[in-house]
Amino acid sequence: MALFSKISHDMTVSPGDLIACGTSVGGGVMKEPVDTVTVAIDGIGELTNEFRR
Repeated sequence: MALFSKISHDMTVSPGDLIACGTSVGGGVMKEPVDTVTVAIDGIGELTNEFRR
């Protein structure tokens, strides 16, 4: 609940909004020159982001 509370202080959160978060600092270190993260939701689609060093 703390994450939702912090986000809702900075922006309006509406029913149906998604909050995508990852691991804590150091938990999922990006090791390649280009790392790709994809978030997929059945019936909605996919969002893919590339992170480059």
